[in-house]
This record gives sequence, structure tokens and C-alpha cells, in this order.
Amino acid sequence: LPFFILFFIANFVSFQPWDWDNIKIFTWIFLFLSIPTGHFLSQLITRHPERSEGSPSIFFILKSLFIIFIFISLTASGTLSLINQSKNTFTIYDNNDINMANWVKNNTKPFDIFLVDPQPTHPLQGLTGRSAFMGYAGHLWVHGISYGTREAIVNRVLKGEVGALQEADVKINYLVIDVNKKINFLNHPNLKQVFTNQKYLIYKII
Repeated sequence: LPFFILFFIANFVSFQPWDWDNIKIFTWIFLFLSIPTGHFLSQLITRHPERSEGSPSIFFILKSLFIIFIFISLTASGTLSLINQSKNTFTIYDNNDINMANWVKNNTKPFDIFLVDPQPTHPLQGLTGRSAFMGYAGHLWVHGISYGTREAIVNRVLKGEVGALQEADVKINYLVIDVNKKINFLNHPNLKQVFTNQKYLIYKII
């Protein structure tokens, strides 16, 4: 009963700043409502005799068609979604991302803090277990976290104003930048280059 009520409310009330995030609530609703659904199908299959005088009864045939229809209706949208995803060639993390993440895991401390580009799929947060000074602004916004001050510092640093690091409210240990932005940080006395590949540069802040 609580999940029937929640299902009704979630169709009319947005619990998140982004409407789509209501799907997180529906996931739990679908999970628990699968229990009475399974019970109903089990009762439907076993309640009446399946055969009459050695041949399938009309009821059995109709019942079977009904169960097949329910099964298809419950799985069709998911099947179409998986087929669509199987055609997707988008790569979240490439070899350069994995290479950088492995270096971080093997050469830095678990509690080191990194300043990175505020991307939603940055490999520093996604693959290393390390903390970013500020991650993707959209993720912070939906949780009601105030990030304006840190965002301003990140933007200034990524433009080459390394002195802005002194204004951070926590100690930042490393700076991860796109290799194409190297020109902004050449020969800076407070930065020591410790890693590079075709995609990233990592500086230790000294």
C-alpha cells in the first residue's frame, strides 16, 4: 500500500530540481510492486485447470495469451532501450583517462585533493576515489550545495591565475588540466609537473 500511494504522488509531484530524477523514486516503486505482480501471475497460472479432456481449454489459451501480453508489455520498453544503447559508440573513459587514473591511484595519497575541470564524467572523480575541490556544478546544484565561491576559484586557476589557490578553504594538492592548456602554467614556481599523457597534465602544488 505505501508504494501504491508513492506511485500516485510521484506522478504529480517533482521531488527533484530535474523532473527526470523522479525515476529514482519510481525504481523503488517498480521493485516492490513486482511482488504483487508476480503473485498475481502465479495465481493466474495455477488457479484453474490447464487442460480439459486431454486438450488445452479455451480458458488456458486465453490465459496464456494474456500472460504473454503482460510479459511483452513489461519488457518491451526496456528491450528497445537496450537495443538503442548497444548501437551507442560513445566512450565515457578512454585509455588516456584510465592511464591518468592509474597514475593517481598509485602515486598520490587517498586524502589528496585535486583541482580539475568541472566535467560530469571527469576520470579523477569517476575512477580514482580521490576528492575534487569542486566537481560538476550540476551535481552540486541538485543537492542544494552552495558552490559559487569554489567555482570562481576554479575558473581563475584554470585560466592561469595560480595565486587563486591561496584563497581556497582547503589545501589543494594537485592540479589536473587539459594538455592543451599547458601554456597557462609553464614555468610557474609553485607547480611541479608530475604526470603527462596525450590528454592530461598533472601538477603537484608546492
